[in-house]
Amino acid sequence: MTFRLTTPPALEPVTLQQTKDHLRVDDDMEDALISELIKTAREHCEVFTNRPLITQSWTYYGECFYGDIELKPNLQGVESVKYIDNNGIQQEVDANGYMYDRVAVIGMIFPSYNMPWPYARNIKNSIEIEFICGYGLADDVPSSIKSAMLLLIGHWFVNRESVIVGVSIADVPQAVDMLLNPYRVIYS
Repeated sequence: MTFRLTTPPALEPVTLQQTKDHLRVDDDMEDALISELIKTAREHCEVFTNRPLITQSWTYYGECFYGDIELKPNLQGVESVKYIDNNGIQQEVDANGYMYDRVAVIGMIFPSYNMPWPYARNIKNSIEIEFICGYGLADDVPSSIKSAMLLLIGHWFVNRESVIVGVSIADVPQAVDMLLNPYRVIYS
């Protein structure tokens, strides 16, 4: 199985102004850097927790249908389910042919009651599921995750090099991991 981001989030969980307030930056000279650090912090938090934060579109690619298919956490909806049939032609599964679980931590899609998945050609990426996931808007993202982002951004803003000569070595503050750990999803 493979996931590909098809539409990235349109906004970030924390705004430029919130971040500048956290960093105690009053001018606009560092806005480009701070904006890039916001995006990087979001991406780091998404990778660490295995959760999309802000609404975004993804595509799942798989070899064949089987029972329940795990998508991503914070599933909002499924746009389409396509597959390549025995003749090598891409088909779309009717929306009545599947259901999805938005309540489970990891979003799942499965065939509707008493209906089997269609037979797909056994080749790489013959299954293609387009779906939307994420907490929603910035206000929907848990405060702990936003706080972790601000801590990371602050650390990266002050420490712009990976190594500082003549200073004791220190990792990113453990508080970041502590804030993110409750939201971390481990796939089976």
